[in-house]
Amino acid sequence: MRGEVCAFPLTRILCILIFLLSCASCKHETITIPPLKNIAFEKPAVAQYDKHNPAGGGIVPHHLLAAPLIESFYATLAARIDPKTSTIVLLGPDHRKCARNALVTTLSSWQYENTLISPDTKILRRLMHHASVCTDERVFRYEHSISSQIPFIARYLKGKKIVPLVIHPDAQPETLRRCADTLSRCRNTVFILSMDFSHYNDEQTTIREDMESLQWLGEKNFNARKRVSLDCKGGAAMLMRILESAGYTQREVLAHGTSFDYGAEGNDGTGYFTIIYQRR
Repeated sequence: MRGEVCAFPLTRILCILIFLLSCASCKHETITIPPLKNIAFEKPAVAQYDKHNPAGGGIVPHHLLAAPLIESFYATLAARIDPKTSTIVLLGPDHRKCARNALVTTLSSWQYENTLISPDTKILRRLMHHASVCTDERVFRYEHSISSQIPFIARYLKGKKIVPLVIHPDAQPETLRRCADTLSRCRNTVFILSMDFSHYNDEQTTIREDMESLQWLGEKNFNARKRVSLDCKGGAAMLMRILESAGYTQREVLAHGTSFDYGAEGNDGTGYFTIIYQRR
């Protein structure tokens, strides 16, 4: 892909130019998310903030069939993050494999009902200068790993800015490490990976593969070529590197489920985990 073939300095210059031209144009549209049906947004906070053991991020599904899991994740996370948190970095996979760069973002704001979520242009500028991130607005018109999270962010993390990053499946490890290291230096930020696990299997296989993937996440050996069934392996490697660097090493698995819990049948299963990482 173009973002990986180009030499890093050339890619960085291109990304900076795109960013500056985008800022100058002042034509960024607001991406409006339609109201979700059958979600009451009434989950209570599950735990109170502990300044000695704050949450720094986590993993959440993007399959809206699992909306109860997603909502519970955000209710729990919102209660555990530092009140000074001002920005959400939201990672997700490039399902359509159409991004023009290994890592892409958008300068658009997001609208859900009466809540407007603005981009954190300061962090975006830093990523374009140091981590070869480019804007690619068209990707975000279709990428549900990002759009599916917006209603829950609007409800439970209102008032915070957002840095959405879509990761192409061919992104190289060095590119991911460079971006993760840049993000790990951001303060007052929470990091969320929107990721589903096993896909297109029967219920027994879905559960087995999910448990294998959970073990792989715990091992943190992301250079190994172990086959795991999840849809954003690069994002998982990035998230673990960021959280490890910031000291968020205590993992709590909030819940596991599959699409069979919500009516799926046959070999159409998808696996879900909600996981939060906190300081020890």
